[in-house]
Amino acid sequence: MARHPTHAHRAGGSLDSLMKMDSSLSPYLEALQNMIKQGFSDKQISNHLHFECGLTRGFSITNIRRFCTENGIGRERVQDSELEVRVVQAINEIGRPPRQCNTQIV
Repeated sequence: MARHPTHAHRAGGSLDSLMKMDSSLSPYLEALQNMIKQGFSDKQISNHLHFECGLTRGFSITNIRRFCTENGIGRERVQDSELEVRVVQAINEIGRPPRQCNTQIV
């Protein structure tokens, strides 16, 4: 049984609205890629698009995540073992911080 268009709208949107969401983020593809590379969170990206660019619809955190997933935009994921190696390398390059003494001098 086919759904009435208003039912699709009440359930979270029709296929047309999802396609509009995609096209509304498409012009910002390069900006999204750059912001993710720079370490911006999805919330920071959404806030930037809303407050800095003045965009009001289609730029929620959920829509940004969906758009990025559909377009192969993602953050670099590091395995725990790789993270441990990188931490050891950083410590070796920088050196260990000096230990702090908890005793008070009177």
